[in-house]
Amino acid sequence: MDMQTLSFESAVSSFLNHLTIERGLSINTIAAYNRDLYKFGNFLGNKALHGIDLNTINEFSISLKELGLSVTSINRIESTLRTFFKHLSIEYGFTDPTSGLTSKPAKRRLPKALTIDQVMSLINAAYHQSEPITLRDQTMVELLYSSGARVSELIGINLSDINTVQTADGEITTLKLRGKGSKERIVPLGSFATAAINDYLVRIRPGLAAKNSKTNSALFLNSRGGRITRQTQLQRP
Repeated sequence: MDMQTLSFESAVSSFLNHLTIERGLSINTIAAYNRDLYKFGNFLGNKALHGIDLNTINEFSISLKELGLSVTSINRIESTLRTFFKHLSIEYGFTDPTSGLTSKPAKRRLPKALTIDQVMSLINAAYHQSEPITLRDQTMVELLYSSGARVSELIGINLSDINTVQTADGEITTLKLRGKGSKERIVPLGSFATAAINDYLVRIRPGLAAKNSKTNSALFLNSRGGRITRQTQLQRP
């Protein structure tokens, strides 16, 4: 198939398959690429792929600015287009219209960190004595704070990812996290996070696991005994 007959939809499908199969990117990352390309597709309308040039890309960027998108968001979408057209140039010999595209300077802002009191308020607010299952929620918040994990990493934790090692300074509990691109890292856990996990494993998880006939290796379970996902709320029994 050449660029004269390749449709935009087919090109996007080829690109997303490449990201999934060959690059092994996460579902969330691929969804972000898809959203950016959807915006570009809406802008193109019926315009053919082989008719896209740098002027088309610049006009698209101007339309995004007129919609009120920030410079950071526009730069991200343009980065998606660079990756997309690079794939098309390799797979179909397409001339890359983004080769002369330059990113716009964006203001760099330092993230605002929560104070210790604010963090403790979040952790304490997650647990309600009248609802024992909220001990799981409190443990999740405690673990996010202690490990610096992303939510996607947190829900991917398995029981086997928690390990306790003996050192000259005493016991240290470590946690294996799987980040973007299936990259793994080991982080140490503080005593509060370790105690919260142990409490959850003893008091809450066995009851949740008993609701599912299938053995689940996930650390955090939902009310039906399955792994918690980002797409589902923490349902109460």
